[in-house]
Amino acid sequence: FVESLLRPKILWTGGFLMKRLLAALLALMMLLTMTSCAAPDAAETDDKLTLVAFNVGKADALLLTSGDTAYLIDTGTEDSWTDLSRALEALGVTHLTGVIVTHMDKDHYGGAKQLAESDIAIDGWYASWAWEKEKWKKHPVVKAAAIRGEEITLLKPGDTLSDGLLTVIGPIQEREESENDNSLVLVASGGGGKMLLTGDMEYDEENDLLAAGVIPSCDVLKVGHHGRDDATSAALVAAVQPKVAVISTSSVILPESPAKRVLRVLSSAGAQIVQTQQAEIGVRVTLSGGNVTVEFLNN
Repeated sequence: FVESLLRPKILWTGGFLMKRLLAALLALMMLLTMTSCAAPDAAETDDKLTLVAFNVGKADALLLTSGDTAYLIDTGTEDSWTDLSRALEALGVTHLTGVIVTHMDKDHYGGAKQLAESDIAIDGWYASWAWEKEKWKKHPVVKAAAIRGEEITLLKPGDTLSDGLLTVIGPIQEREESENDNSLVLVASGGGGKMLLTGDMEYDEENDLLAAGVIPSCDVLKVGHHGRDDATSAALVAAVQPKVAVISTSSVILPESPAKRVLRVLSSAGAQIVQTQQAEIGVRVTLSGGNVTVEFLNN
């Protein structure tokens, strides 16, 4: 049935249910099965967990690595692909375990087509389950994967990747009025701690996840929506209690980011605030033995 609607074929990781029923079932499943938002032992290991937030302007492109596993989470804009490509080459990235696009805004999926046309090996393509189904043929991740004759996997809350390295906790429901609030929200576990990766999640999705009780305390917070004032509530920061907060933005392109309120809330919580615009390549945050280190990467 799904195959008849989509070209190329899309793999569902859950049932094809009505929107409201799916939201209710997802929330129930999360409450019943996700007490720690991570695989039981993943966060207890001393393996390094590294996040590189690339400087791709007012956009997101994150490289999450642990051992030989590497995920690119969002791909920046079409215009920033040259910079992202050079950065990946500088870091020696020739193989990706997966490419995850959190939601369908151009500053998150813009480089997907060029990535698919590159020489980088990619094991899997992933996107959020929350998307307007009548527009599947135009889905940019579907089109990117099709360049290689490959399929995409739709992620829903409760799904895990790479033996619990990544756990999906949101979105719980689809919000047609706000694509930002359809962002995949991921918990990365390893290096003796956790990282919360939020895409462009705004207040509505934050409130969904807080109400469901699935926001864990995390050492690192990738701040939602480029640090703008419509995201990163005091309640979210209180739940996460981050040691380091990473903001992917460019104040030249988006003068209102990061917002003063967001900086104040994060600072009051004791978080070290770093921004991708502070370095030529980006910011690298490493978790190892429960300790967090920050490096600014320059050419």
